[in-house]
Amino acid sequence: MVIWSLPPPLQEDDPRHPRFDPLYDELEHEHLPSSESLAQCQARLLPYWQEIITTRVHSGNRLLVISHGNTLRSLRMHVEKIPSHEIEHVEIPSAVPLVYHFDSKMQMIESEWLE
Repeated sequence: MVIWSLPPPLQEDDPRHPRFDPLYDELEHEHLPSSESLAQCQARLLPYWQEIITTRVHSGNRLLVISHGNTLRSLRMHVEKIPSHEIEHVEIPSAVPLVYHFDSKMQMIESEWLE
């Protein structure tokens, strides 16, 4: 698996294509992606991590992040400092919370799975 390259794009008539999602009705269909690499996913995630999530954690909030596999994989790469060549071997189980504990600089101190 090459995580930095684009996976094969969805065909325009594929029901999973975002053009069939009502959330994107107001967008021009030619601007909707039919594929996304892990690098693109991480580029989309990290500004939100920096601007929203870390700010809320610093304010004392506890947050629950729920997402699909590539977003969670991108987050784990960043938080746990997992190299890109190792992330393909990292499992992301479904519906099993992973709890992170951070220091004051948002560096991970420890993590634990709640099974």
